Amino acid sequence: MRRLFLIAIYYGGALVAYVDPFYGVLMYTFMNIVRPEQLAWGDQHFAGRIFLIMQAACFTSWLFNKEKLTPEDTVLPRQVTLMIIVAVGMIVATIFATGPTDLSWKWTTAFMKTTLFCFVITKSINTTKKLELYYVVLLFWFMFLEAWGIQQKLGGNVNIEGIGGDQLSNRNDLSAVVVLYFPMAYYSMFSTQKWIKYCIGIPATIISAIFILFAGSRGAFLGLIASMALIFLQTPGVRQKFKMLITMAVIGGLFAAVIIPLAPEGFFDEYTERLRTLLGEEEEDTGELEYEDSAAGRLAMWKAVYYLMKQHPEFWLTGMGLRGFSAIYIDYFDEIVPHLDDKEIPLILYGGGGGKAIHNTYLNIATSGGIIVFLPWMLLLFFSWFQAHNIPKKYPRIVNGVNIHNYALAIKAGLVGAGLNVMFINAEFVDFYYWQLVMIGVLVNLGKAKLKRERFGQDEAEEDLTDAFDTRLYT
Repeated sequence: MRRLFLIAIYYGGALVAYVDPFYGVLMYTFMNIVRPEQLAWGDQHFAGRIFLIMQAACFTSWLFNKEKLTPEDTVLPRQVTLMIIVAVGMIVATIFATGPTDLSWKWTTAFMKTTLFCFVITKSINTTKKLELYYVVLLFWFMFLEAWGIQQKLGGNVNIEGIGGDQLSNRNDLSAVVVLYFPMAYYSMFSTQKWIKYCIGIPATIISAIFILFAGSRGAFLGLIASMALIFLQTPGVRQKFKMLITMAVIGGLFAAVIIPLAPEGFFDEYTERLRTLLGEEEEDTGELEYEDSAAGRLAMWKAVYYLMKQHPEFWLTGMGLRGFSAIYIDYFDEIVPHLDDKEIPLILYGGGGGKAIHNTYLNIATSGGIIVFLPWMLLLFFSWFQAHNIPKKYPRIVNGVNIHNYALAIKAGLVGAGLNVMFINAEFVDFYYWQLVMIGVLVNLGKAKLKRERFGQDEAEEDLTDAFDTRLYT
């Protein structure tokens, strides 16, 4: 019965996509947050078919409806072009892979699917109202997932394992995505739509912060600090910064009122102790810094990557194949061992057979695809961030009643926090990051279209709402 219900929901969603590809985007967004395999007892084949059907529905719906979409609002962003270049590089890296080619093809195909959906996103979100609704839906379902995670934590699932499905399989991966979207929740508190402010912005901000704290991910904690620091710095004027601090104090009070009764006994002591391991503990006899196994294992793998790549320039151009390093580094173990100390060797030996993940997204990309993948991938990140940074300088603040500057600032802050966080996890094939990158291109399209309409007299310049908006920005 449950399977029939899921089929009706998900396949029905595929049919709705043909009304407007945007509805398919919303459905696919929901599916990636509340994963089908979570509801179908882990049946990955069932979930895989649903994802393929929905992607096909989104793309074919765009083909059928593309004439109805305003061309200047749906110009192909450079982010998608760069993603296509990265995908081609991954194909070349897979052809010349030293590691298992079937594994490399699996991840290459996954990235190509992500690229296709990102293309559909940029072609479907052609109005600011759709932009607003997209993030409302996304934040709502993330609130649901985070609340479920908090319930799981309190119910005995200490590490909050499994609630994010195959894509976000552990607390570190899921927390990193929460950090990515936390600034979007924060800026939603200042929406001109009161229902978004009170039903999405405030609760999403509080629940996201509680989840990050409860998950216990040290990388997410650092990412959250970085995001909030950037939000503070990009808040205009001393007065507005002061109002932001007041707002955060009020939100912090609500946060404390919720979390203190929920937290298990001794939770805060355990949490602060875990955060201390970020800096290591000084050994009394030798004065050396000692790290707990999780952090020490990451550092050991990063050293192994450095020395192996240094000694094998043949991997610099095309890499080893997607995520190939974890599969083949054991074959070069004798070359790596001299550069590690006695405590690090068992950590990367990993039960005697290798296979330990690097736990660093940047190093994963560099070793996977070499220069031909790493350079365009890094260009994708830096170009997107730079473009988000320039949106408030180049385009109108208000487009059809929606403040697109806030969306740009939120994405920019989220990318900074997530960019720090992914230094400690494997996130290069997590869809959510790329969605945010292409959404910057969507904002640029909407801003350019607004300027074009004003230039040709098709659309009167909207009233400058800056002063009126700022007076209620942090109240």
